[in-house]
Amino acid sequence: AAADVYKRQVHIGELNTDAWNDMFDAASTSWSPGYFGVVEITTPTGPQYDVQNLVAGATARAAAEITGGNRNTVRSFYQRLRQLIASQLPSYELSVEVEADESYFGGVRKGKRGRGAAGKIAVFGLLKRGRKVYTAMIPNAKTETLLPSIKEKVQPESVVYTDSFKAYNALDVSDFHHRRINHSTLFAKERNHINGIENFWNQAKRHLRRFNGIKPESFYWYLKECEWRFNGESHKTLLNQLKHRVKCFCTKIHRAEFPCV
Repeated sequence: AAADVYKRQVHIGELNTDAWNDMFDAASTSWSPGYFGVVEITTPTGPQYDVQNLVAGATARAAAEITGGNRNTVRSFYQRLRQLIASQLPSYELSVEVEADESYFGGVRKGKRGRGAAGKIAVFGLLKRGRKVYTAMIPNAKTETLLPSIKEKVQPESVVYTDSFKAYNALDVSDFHHRRINHSTLFAKERNHINGIENFWNQAKRHLRRFNGIKPESFYWYLKECEWRFNGESHKTLLNQLKHRVKCFCTKIHRAEFPCV
């Protein structure tokens, strides 16, 4: 199932207006300014759901209790917000010093952990030190999968830091300056480490654990939400971004105004 989602994700950013019409159900949904300037989605069959609870990290169950809404309706609404977030993520330039690593997401299972673990979703990450992170679901952690992603996202002549995983050996003869850290002996030596991307993995997994299991077909949206959260400057900034994006798309759907900036 994870591989099927991986095959689909290259098309995620190309959702057209008709697709958003379907997702937001333009016949029954509209946006309007809420109290204190919070943009809310209003449905005639239920209460108003603002975006604040999502930004704050509340689960659908908690948000439903807060708003008095139906948990399944809130869950569906939040999924639409995650799809909106994923489709609008900017493309960051990764250069100078970049950390590369893969990680595996999924429930606790018996058997092998980490690389090669069964039933897990593999994710590749690139982090420009002090700046932004980029993630992608991958079918495997082989050189022929990881190297093209690095070449596509990282500027030539950048220093790329990795662990000693053999899939990164090809970087030694590439257009990058490759530095590796052997985690069997130490985790950092001066600037040679991948602590930044590992910090992102820890934050993402801590956030996702609160949902008590995520279906593989929905995992991409949750992953991109984690990327968006990590790259945001503050909760206030994230809230303003999401309010603006909801307003833009609802305006586009209802009034056919292109673009909204």
